Amino acid sequence: MGKIKNFEGDFLMKKIVVALIIVLLGLVFLCDFSGHAKQNNNKGVLILLEKRLLKPLEKSIEIYKKDLTNEGYFVVVNSSVTKLTSPSRIKQIIKQYYNKNNGLIGAVFIGGLAAPLFNTIKDEGDPYWHDYLCDFYYMDINGVWDENSKDSVNNYHKDTYVEIWNKVKRKLNFNDNRTPEIWVSRIRADKLTDLGDEISLLKEYFKKNHNYRTGKMKLPPHKAFVVSAGINLSKSQWGAFPKKLYNEIDSVNFRPNLGDTLRKFLSSKEGYEWGVINVFSGPRIHHFSHFNNEINPEWWKTKEGRKLIAEYSDKINTTNDVSWKDIKSIKPKVLFYHLLTSEVGRHDYPDYLGGMYLFSGSGLAAIAGTQHSGAVGTSLLYDYLAEGNTIGQAWKKALVYLVKHAEDKISIFYYPNSEQKIKAGKSNYKAVLLGDGTLKLPTKYAWYSK
Repeated sequence: MGKIKNFEGDFLMKKIVVALIIVLLGLVFLCDFSGHAKQNNNKGVLILLEKRLLKPLEKSIEIYKKDLTNEGYFVVVNSSVTKLTSPSRIKQIIKQYYNKNNGLIGAVFIGGLAAPLFNTIKDEGDPYWHDYLCDFYYMDINGVWDENSKDSVNNYHKDTYVEIWNKVKRKLNFNDNRTPEIWVSRIRADKLTDLGDEISLLKEYFKKNHNYRTGKMKLPPHKAFVVSAGINLSKSQWGAFPKKLYNEIDSVNFRPNLGDTLRKFLSSKEGYEWGVINVFSGPRIHHFSHFNNEINPEWWKTKEGRKLIAEYSDKINTTNDVSWKDIKSIKPKVLFYHLLTSEVGRHDYPDYLGGMYLFSGSGLAAIAGTQHSGAVGTSLLYDYLAEGNTIGQAWKKALVYLVKHAEDKISIFYYPNSEQKIKAGKSNYKAVLLGDGTLKLPTKYAWYSK
């Protein structure tokens, strides 16, 4: 009888454990489902405006808000933040609006608002694999981040605090809390002092933004360009696929003097709707010269060598390099950029190249890397854009896909003919969206016709 009682007790305990797991799964499912359902009820957009910019940009923000409202958005402007407001406090503000019933889908940061830093523990202190700006932190509402780290650098991003539960959820293909719930984009000009006065640059950006979305801007032809120095983007699973959006694409790859080719495309009198640039870069320079005079491969093996590469990345090496000075001079007639390059999205850096593309010429938005090997390349970004999503929504959906398929192996093909396999989620955190995330490509506006 004793053995029978023990058996019954063990069986009962197992039933209780299974029941608790089912209840927990149900609760998580309900929470996740209700959160996603709430998100889709409306089109809420939070404008986080640096406090000192409220008065000088008052009229511009008023017009911008009216444009968004006319397109069906519910808009909230919060100007309580400053450059000293911590990332954790900014995230609290975002969470507050997200948890209200306004269906927050995105946030536009205007001004020099703080960016959280991210890095792996093993790479902290490395001059090349440095700590990098990570707006993904703001986009993910319910994931677990290393927010209490002593050095203010996030070293991990988890589904929940319980690792075994994380593994169970992944095994069951259950909702992953590491996926972003909203998109975040940035409009920042305070670091572009060599381009012009910050307030004037911001006012001019919002003026062209208004003209674009109301049909007053003279648009470039419905075409794209691609300049790629090292990767065969059309063949790689990681990369850019403008052919899903455009029939006419000017594409030049892996040849000498690509810097001159890029200048030619950027100087086009007619211009382009979309531009893709793939090349080794620093915060302010595209280093096409790197592919003509290669960096010593041995440098990558030591910290001292990587320091030399990092120093090189911010210096013009030859006339084949394209720098922020070129963009300032050319004023490209290009609306949107996918900058599959290192570092040009470092918006806290003087004369950062991503900002030059945005504020000089016709630029409206750019996806740009904040670390080496940093800009996120995923083919589904272009599928989502083709569906008519805003660039912010397409960006967010592409990152959701990468998180869900983070362990999948994908192929990158380098010129002339070599292949490398990497994990799809390797660079989720290393890129930012610059400009206005509420914008769509011209073909998705009623006033535009080919």
